[in-house]
Amino acid sequence: MSLCELADKIAAQNLAINGAWRQSISCRPRVIDTTDIPEVSADAWQHARQPGLYRRRKKPVTLRLDVDIVTWFKEHAHDRG
Repeated sequence: MSLCELADKIAAQNLAINGAWRQSISCRPRVIDTTDIPEVSADAWQHARQPGLYRRRKKPVTLRLDVDIVTWFKEHAHDRG
């Protein structure tokens, strides 16, 4: 088998695979069956929050630390600040 014949064979196989793939996409149902999904009551959504939209409140505080404790933290912080 020559190189050109091999290339033609591979191209034909790719065309057959891509054609079957496109056909499988077009055969997908357009309506999703939701009969097996239970209904959600309004009570279930009462305290629902979307992630990222709720921030906990932060309160600034001041701590007085001994010098040796501050030194220890600085020694162990490396490049993290």
